[in-house]
Amino acid sequence: MILRFGYFLSTLAALLIVCSLSIGAEVSLAEDSTALEMISTYRYFDRPIDPDLYLVRPGDVLKVTFINAGLNPLKLTVDPEGNIINSALAINKVAGKTLSQVRLMLRDELSALYNADQIVISISNPARVTISVTGAVRCPGLYTAEVSQRVSEIIDSAGGVIALGSRRWIIFSGGSKEIIVDLDRAKFIGDVDSDPCLYAGYSVYVPSKSTDRVQVVGEVNIPREIELTPGDNLDILLALAGGLRSSGDRVALQVIRNAEPLNAENIRLAPGDIIIVPPLINAPGFDDIVLYGAVKNPGRYSYITGITLPKFIETAGGFTENAGWGRTVLFRKAQADARGRYSTVRYPISCKTSDHKGLSDISLQPSDSVFVPPAMGYVRVRGAVYNQGYFMFVEGEDALFYIMSAGGYLPSADKDLIGIYNHISGVTETLRPKVLINDGDEVVVRIREELQ
Repeated sequence: MILRFGYFLSTLAALLIVCSLSIGAEVSLAEDSTALEMISTYRYFDRPIDPDLYLVRPGDVLKVTFINAGLNPLKLTVDPEGNIINSALAINKVAGKTLSQVRLMLRDELSALYNADQIVISISNPARVTISVTGAVRCPGLYTAEVSQRVSEIIDSAGGVIALGSRRWIIFSGGSKEIIVDLDRAKFIGDVDSDPCLYAGYSVYVPSKSTDRVQVVGEVNIPREIELTPGDNLDILLALAGGLRSSGDRVALQVIRNAEPLNAENIRLAPGDIIIVPPLINAPGFDDIVLYGAVKNPGRYSYITGITLPKFIETAGGFTENAGWGRTVLFRKAQADARGRYSTVRYPISCKTSDHKGLSDISLQPSDSVFVPPAMGYVRVRGAVYNQGYFMFVEGEDALFYIMSAGGYLPSADKDLIGIYNHISGVTETLRPKVLINDGDEVVVRIREELQ
């Protein structure tokens, strides 16, 4: 875990060099009339504020309304030091307190001074707030916005989440409690509570993407890799993949775990699962080849006799910059036996050449599916080494490099053969330690057979 964050910090350091003037850039943004016009539209909240989360800040104006008293409303302004000063009231320090806490603080004093059936304290003209945005964003720094804007918008001001950043475990803090922001739920499901307003804190931290992920592929609108969070089920993950296409067969949905198909009904999803939505048998293009993941033009393609995998990917525009091409997996429909029975729905085929320096010239078949995972930025080493863990991926290094990075072999280790596990295919290959390692691979150092 420490090494994983070490990699993240090195990435962050590079970003800070690029964005070292992010605060100055924010000031320039504030001077831009177009930006000011855009920000000025955020005058009102799109939903009622939560008084238990809203932090009262310098510049806020509290409006006190007296019910059935015939009294004019009273306005209390929070000064730059976070105090409310009024000649009829004591000096009240409200800095860092929620609206609910301030209401409790003022209620007794106001009730003693004014004879009213009810005293209502509300926020009038909420102040702007400065938010620290750090972590896996393009330009970390300080950004100012209206408190009615949401966390996603201040992240957009910081250039957005980078490829290795998490969208589902963002930490929004500084208020009465720490809030976990889930941009995927907000975007795809419309859960606005997962993307709170900026009134609830002062700091946004975007961590590295979680290693607990699943793949949702096949007949969905946005085939993609998704971070797994507690409470996720098939319906939620399908929604996060843009929902089913009209050609998708929800009843025939399969979950592949460690290369084995599982009954999707009532399954408890686990990291590494692949959720496959097959096409309806009678749907047009049933024999099409489906390409998804980190390629420039994912989608369905008509089958061309004899086309090879590298040529097919080239036809689709090639890999994206963040492609983990070395873990590309081809999923192929199993052949029926003489009785028309299938041992499995689809089986994975590794697509690397024998020297692991490129993709093999395997010929594609009708209804094949090809998945190119995004780069993960690390390699995991486990088994008979001194320090198991995650290590930054270095292009062109072999398995022995990562084993040494993990402290080297334990005395009980097998130094001749190791396992290379691919989370996408669920397949472990037995190879020599000098084999080249791809981004996202898992190096498994086994105990010598005579010691098992």
